[in-house]
Amino acid sequence: MSTDQIILFSLFGAVFLFLLWGRWRYDIVAFIALLIALVLGVVPTEDAFSGFGHPATIIVALVLIVSRGLVNSGAI
Repeated sequence: MSTDQIILFSLFGAVFLFLLWGRWRYDIVAFIALLIALVLGVVPTEDAFSGFGHPATIIVALVLIVSRGLVNSGAI
């Protein structure tokens, strides 16, 4: 395994543990992991935020917004 792979798998493991711990919000944990990967140089700077423009990401965000709206309105 290369050094980049070891760093990424360690980062994935840490993210998994923080998500299971549940003390911090999942979006904050994911964003901090992205920033750490950027600082360590395992994710290219030009590709770091390209995933936010993917249609699947936008659909998931919209589903989360609609579900929160349904919960706040009392429909669910």
